[in-house]
Amino acid sequence: MGIYVVEGVLEEKIAEVLSGSAPIAELPDVPVDATVSELRDMRSMLLLRELFPTDRRKRLLIRRALSESPPSQLSAPEVNRRARAWSALTSESYPHPWNPRIAEVFQLADVRDGLNPSRRRLPELLAAADTDDEAFEELIAFRAAHWLAAFDIIDADRGSLTGQKTDDDGTQAARVRRTVKNSLEAMRSHRGKAVGVLRELAAAMDAGDRRPRKVADSGEPLVEPMNRAWFNREFPKASGVRRRKSSAPRKHGHDPHAPGNATPSTGTEEYGSRTEGTTVGQEEVRPLPQAGPGAPAGGPGNAAADCAGPSDAASAPGSSAGPAPGSPDAGRSATGSGGSAPGAAESPGDEASGLPALAEQLAKNIQRLSEEVSALHGLRDRLADRAREESAAHPLSRRQADDMGLGVMTAEVGLRRLRPLLDSMSEPL
Repeated sequence: MGIYVVEGVLEEKIAEVLSGSAPIAELPDVPVDATVSELRDMRSMLLLRELFPTDRRKRLLIRRALSESPPSQLSAPEVNRRARAWSALTSESYPHPWNPRIAEVFQLADVRDGLNPSRRRLPELLAAADTDDEAFEELIAFRAAHWLAAFDIIDADRGSLTGQKTDDDGTQAARVRRTVKNSLEAMRSHRGKAVGVLRELAAAMDAGDRRPRKVADSGEPLVEPMNRAWFNREFPKASGVRRRKSSAPRKHGHDPHAPGNATPSTGTEEYGSRTEGTTVGQEEVRPLPQAGPGAPAGGPGNAAADCAGPSDAASAPGSSAGPAPGSPDAGRSATGSGGSAPGAAESPGDEASGLPALAEQLAKNIQRLSEEVSALHGLRDRLADRAREESAAHPLSRRQADDMGLGVMTAEVGLRRLRPLLDSMSEPL
């Protein structure tokens, strides 16, 4: 949240509440009759809006702060990292933290442009959840997982039955491995009882975080305390049968309706292809990023060269057809093409002469890097001058600027790590 405060898009007092250094009651417009569950909910929803902002300026700032890809190249690990941060910060309002992986339930398509839950008060959502579809979905999508995890009713999938917890009232209970998303889907399928569970969880928070009680089919609370085994029984895991995939490759130009040419099922009819709409954090296969009309296929390193024209591209760093002589890439290229990299087949007697050569090569590469940085500055100045001559206010597209900014930040991280490594190899002072 610090970058928001520095850029003037978030009040410092709100940032202190969100970071956990100030009480929730100091948030503006807090209702005087707000309960514990509502106060926690206000902070959690505000955190969600700030970590997945809909405002264009905030989206740019948080991407830069987290060194993320542009929106068109948003990946599952980046979405999950934000979701875990939201979950971990939310848990600070509760007596005990939970596994932040509990929040890895968002889909790429849903978060690409940010998340903006309604600003309806929590008591209103709980009261209307029986008949109001939007209220019920908000409670399930943004509250249920955290509330259940706070009372140890569900947990993030640990990858095996051994890692899963289970308990019951003195009886043996079958251990069930299930994802958080599966638990939420089960609650959607049993709406009446799910609404009763959510109301009981909120009531337990308001009563000093007491143990929540089981609920009847009508949603009314019972006497016995709620536990994980009861939840798994009342909201059973839905398991489908995956069709067997055919080992025969599909042929192009093949007519599936022609006699003898029926195509065996591959299972995609039932599950669909895994694209950007799949749930992140589980079995998601990330599609290859596609180059848009405003972005060069070569990525950040070639964006400036493409903007500068043929004469400028020839002198731009990184625009050469192959690796520079003496660089590590050159060694790898030579090895891959059948040649031998320098020093790859040295005998033990050559070690003394090989070390000075490697040290000199490293020093030359670093010097070349410094020269290339200077050349980049010169190329940027030439681009700016050309833009002024042609009265072009924005010579770079938004995507080009994002790609190049990401490349610069990646280089900065690598260089910061390199310096202490070089110091550790040098002679003592």
